[in-house]
Amino acid sequence: MPHHPDLLARLRVAIPHKASAKDLEILRATGMETCTVLLTAEEKRRRLAGQDAWALDHATQAYFVACWCAFVNQALGAAFLDRSYEINLSAVGYVPQVTADQTEAFFWEVAEWLPGISQVAVSSPYILGLGIPHELPGWVGAEPCPRAHLLAMFAACATIVEHAEVAVNDLNALGADKHSADMRVLLGDLRAAKTAMIYAADLLPQLNDSSIGQRLHGEIEKNVKLAIGLTYRVGQLAAMPQLIGRSQLTPRRNRSTAKRKLPLPSERGFNKWCLTDPAIHQHWRRDPAAVSAIKMLWQRDPDPEATLDIQSEINAANALGAIWCNGQGNYYCCPWPAIYQALDPITIGGCSILRGQTFTFDVSVKEGRFKREILVASFRPIAEAD
Repeated sequence: MPHHPDLLARLRVAIPHKASAKDLEILRATGMETCTVLLTAEEKRRRLAGQDAWALDHATQAYFVACWCAFVNQALGAAFLDRSYEINLSAVGYVPQVTADQTEAFFWEVAEWLPGISQVAVSSPYILGLGIPHELPGWVGAEPCPRAHLLAMFAACATIVEHAEVAVNDLNALGADKHSADMRVLLGDLRAAKTAMIYAADLLPQLNDSSIGQRLHGEIEKNVKLAIGLTYRVGQLAAMPQLIGRSQLTPRRNRSTAKRKLPLPSERGFNKWCLTDPAIHQHWRRDPAAVSAIKMLWQRDPDPEATLDIQSEINAANALGAIWCNGQGNYYCCPWPAIYQALDPITIGGCSILRGQTFTFDVSVKEGRFKREILVASFRPIAEAD
């Protein structure tokens, strides 16, 4: 099959296992001051004693929210890196890909909140444009959850709970006597978080037992994640308490991926190249072997409608600006799809994709088996097309 040198430079293959921690350490350094910032915010809140926190101006409350959210995400990202280093001493400078994906999601979230801190620092009014209470980035799926992840979550959780208690206690001097119903809700959530954390702490020593069952492993993971999620919520509501009675968890941007249906192979207007990166499909159209491969792909597809539905979701997400072709080129397998990067957490084809993750739509026939999946991975260049 003839190839073009520029095209080969665009082809990419997934990197399955380890990832360099260099970029993660750069991101960590960017948010390094979040702990100091939170302590400053706590001191600022204490100086407001006697005022009603429920009636504070939006900019002040938004500042407290931004400090809290940046701190929690920074603490989680740093803990994931540190525990991975401790457990994988033989791979200095690298972390498992699943750890890299999770850590990167936390650190990018820190970057979302930094403007809310810096604008207040220069006495500029800050308007919170994100839904409150805000959700943490999605947890990267791994079965079973790596031991380093459990240890990282628990280490960060203990610190997060401690500072959430500080925030709730501060409210007692900021008009809590006038808002007893809201305080009961907040204290109830904090108690539930502490209960889940203590339960996980009681089980955690069992991780040293190599014969620990998956069910017990899952119990630790479930409870520590519950504690972190509840505490993240408590800290935000303590910062913006008028939302306690009417709060709903909302994503950062609740984007809809309304699909525009693509024609089926049997229908008029069907485009057999619709799965191929638009930037490169003209090249493959001129290649007889590629034309034959595309034709065979559609012939082997047992459910073309399912394939086209997922591609429609990708097209809609791209049109909405939730994802973008980030210049990494195209996947190496026929039908040579584009590689995208998620600009927001999003679900495509039933696969949850975190902000900043790269992915492609892998549709292929391998050893007689048809595959149709969203492939979330890091990618590296190769010099050959399949």
